[in-house]
Amino acid sequence: MHVRKWIVAAAVGLAVVGVAAAVSSDFGLQKQKELYDKGNLLFGVQQPVEASSTADLTGPQALASPAALVTLAKGLDVHVLAAGVGDDVGSHLDQMVLWPSSNPTHIIGINEEGPGDPGLQKIDLETGEATTARCTS
Repeated sequence: MHVRKWIVAAAVGLAVVGVAAAVSSDFGLQKQKELYDKGNLLFGVQQPVEASSTADLTGPQALASPAALVTLAKGLDVHVLAAGVGDDVGSHLDQMVLWPSSNPTHIIGINEEGPGDPGLQKIDLETGEATTARCTS
């Protein structure tokens, strides 16, 4: 009887240790550390930004200098491909992907606006020219 209690107690103890180990391993923190350690090698990031940007630009200021909307880590620079006005690029472009995945030539994105605004867009990486599939519903 004492052996059975000891085995049950040991099994419960191991289960508690296993749960504690699973809870203490934070996947997000692990990936954040990996990104920090390999950021320069993979992306040219020499040092992460210290804090989020607090810049507050007006619409005209943002259109005049779109790069001012971005806070970059040391080692990175920005190139504005299209600013939206006059480029026929949607003002709420989202869900972007480089296409094709090998040697991309375009950005494919979804403009999340109303049915009269640009919908699915293909933007040329060389020229910034946007080809638009308009929403019809």
